[in-house]
Amino acid sequence: MKDSAPFTVVSTTRSSAPRTYAVSSEPALPAASGTERLLALSHRLLGEADPQRLLEHFYAWATTAGLTDSLNFQPSQDLPATLIGQPRHHSANYRLEVNDVTSGTLTVTRRNRYAAADLAALECGLGFLAPALDLAIALREARMMAMKDSLTGLLNRRALDEGLAREMLLAKRQNSALCLMFIDIDNFKTINDQLGHLKGDRALQRLAGCVRGSVRESDMSFRLGGDEFAIVLPGTGLAGATGVARKIQAASPNPDSGLESAEPLKMSIGVTEMLPEDDEKSFLQRADTHLYHAKSQGRGRVCSGV
Repeated sequence: MKDSAPFTVVSTTRSSAPRTYAVSSEPALPAASGTERLLALSHRLLGEADPQRLLEHFYAWATTAGLTDSLNFQPSQDLPATLIGQPRHHSANYRLEVNDVTSGTLTVTRRNRYAAADLAALECGLGFLAPALDLAIALREARMMAMKDSLTGLLNRRALDEGLAREMLLAKRQNSALCLMFIDIDNFKTINDQLGHLKGDRALQRLAGCVRGSVRESDMSFRLGGDEFAIVLPGTGLAGATGVARKIQAASPNPDSGLESAEPLKMSIGVTEMLPEDDEKSFLQRADTHLYHAKSQGRGRVCSGV
């Protein structure tokens, strides 16, 4: 069975024992109008890279065909669960597998009990959804990896460019506060020279952990390169952001876990709040200017104004 199909669908319903289906890359099509609807589904799925949109297309097709009142997808990967429609009593449950890798579990429900013909129609539609969904999830994961710094696991500069533009637009639309913080380790070259670059990398990783532990889930943390970090704080005013900066300084890690007597990392931090007339360039420039002043005032400081 594995050799004859690119993926499998495992189905369990309340009225039957678990069954495994080998679904070919060209599922058998139902007759007449069902064929037209299924072909329309395949066209909507082609080229769609958003998992949520793929599930919405499948739900629209299954609803039109009278096959479901609700759809619930529980992904295996780090994606939010998706519930569409009104859950009912009778259900059909599917585990979607592609190349022996499970992408998630999909459950459809409706008022009426599922007959064998209904399940066959659903599995025919899944023959188009499963590989499209698997590809969309893989593309999303690849994109997320491209947005992360490989050393610290924080987001990178490319992610800042995209995320800051989005958060600025949202803050202006909602008339809410938005702050930006730049962090720079003081005398980081000395750490590399005295302890070596491997210990320098470890110091960056420890600082990244400190940053993660000092911010909310809604905040976004970035490593811009070298010893430069940034944090975007939605819904936070200048006083709150300055408090976060001092919290990070207070939790500053030792640059080398093997040298307990060493002083904690010292860092300079520039903080600024978005102004109504700001664009991305002016917002970034002001945070950088505040960081420069923090360093020029003796380092190890937090500067939120000039």
